[in-house]
Amino acid sequence: MNFAELMNVRQSCRSFNPNKKVEKDTLLQIIEEARLSPSACNSQAYKIFAVQNEKAEIISAARVMGMNKFLKDCSSYILIAEDKYNFTAKIGTELFETDFRSIDIGILTANIVNAATDKNIQTCILGAFSEKEILKKLNINAKLRIIIALGYEIENYPHRKKSRKDRDKVVQYI
Repeated sequence: MNFAELMNVRQSCRSFNPNKKVEKDTLLQIIEEARLSPSACNSQAYKIFAVQNEKAEIISAARVMGMNKFLKDCSSYILIAEDKYNFTAKIGTELFETDFRSIDIGILTANIVNAATDKNIQTCILGAFSEKEILKKLNINAKLRIIIALGYEIENYPHRKKSRKDRDKVVQYI
């Protein structure tokens, strides 16, 4: 699959197959590929946590206000947390008054979901989650920013038509 095909195929999955699990080696390969993502001053100011099996059930159960019920069938997650900057990135952040971690985490997240899609593994990026509950139950001391659910979709899961703004609404050629 080339990049254009990947971008057209990739979508958020909300119906994971509970009987087909992502292999540990595959999950680690996805992380390894995305770990090579660019970051401000090569600071890589994030921590990546791979969570599977019974520990994944903690995340599946830690829903906010009953949201994301589809997670009950998800058995693999990647958690991304903020980490400290290196010296150069810290100076750049102060100089430009921009916290580049959010940008770097966004780039990393995009590369994780694209690497997963390349392996026919579906994903859903989660921004609403019970951070305190997850951190406590997994015994992690971190500032979680994003959780990515990973798995195989159920059989006959529909491919949705992309709904995006028209190109002229978001692109200006100068």
